[in-house]
Amino acid sequence: MNCPNCNSPVASNAKFCGVCGNALNTSGATGSSTEAPVPEGKVPNQVPAPTIATKKKPYLLIIIIAVVAVGYYAYNSYMSHLHNGKAESLIKERLGLPAPVTYAVQHGLIRFSRYDNFGLNQFNALAEKKIITIVNKGSQGYYDYYTNYQIDIDPSAEKYKLRDSSDYQGREFYIMNAGNKVFGGINRIQESSDGRLAEVEFSWGYNEVTPVGEIMGLMKSKPDLFKSSITFVRYEDGWKIKEGFDFNDLWRGLNEELKKYR
Repeated sequence: MNCPNCNSPVASNAKFCGVCGNALNTSGATGSSTEAPVPEGKVPNQVPAPTIATKKKPYLLIIIIAVVAVGYYAYNSYMSHLHNGKAESLIKERLGLPAPVTYAVQHGLIRFSRYDNFGLNQFNALAEKKIITIVNKGSQGYYDYYTNYQIDIDPSAEKYKLRDSSDYQGREFYIMNAGNKVFGGINRIQESSDGRLAEVEFSWGYNEVTPVGEIMGLMKSKPDLFKSSITFVRYEDGWKIKEGFDFNDLWRGLNEELKKYR
């Protein structure tokens, strides 16, 4: 028999070709091989080597993790500081700003003593602004010690009247709109070295002041007329105004300040 690969003569019981080393199938009939001829140039019975998949480096995943980490750090850094917007929001909420300013004007038949110049002067000022009408109803008492006046709202000032009211003595009042108490702005934020406290200076004042407010001494269109300060504390859930802050602390001394502008 001949080798099916190189056609060299081989023994009938040979298992391999002595010339090319081809494996021979000796289980079939003698003289020929039952195996199909192997193409020229191909090593017979060659088992393909397994391919090893190369693992791609997770560059995209690394970039995503880095971006998230930087964003988280920046957010925490930002939130750890007290900023103007947060301070303004909390101050407005605590102080109820903007807030209407009202003025109670007594009306009806009112008696003034000859020495009560302050009260009578206030009513005369309101009359000059056409807020009320004041009519002298005559004097009474020893040496005309008392003078009676009829006080009513001027028709042109009806737009400033919010409602009627009375006190426990039965006296009647007009509750008049004087203007609005408003927030002016944040002037300065000074945080402590440990980042736990912050002193905030802010301004406030009035706007939309009516003639009634002018009589009260409110300055028209001055939202940054006064300056006050308030302490903030940073808790685990964020910045808050220090507990125990007294609302009256903000307005204490207001009358003294207003006297400068009257």
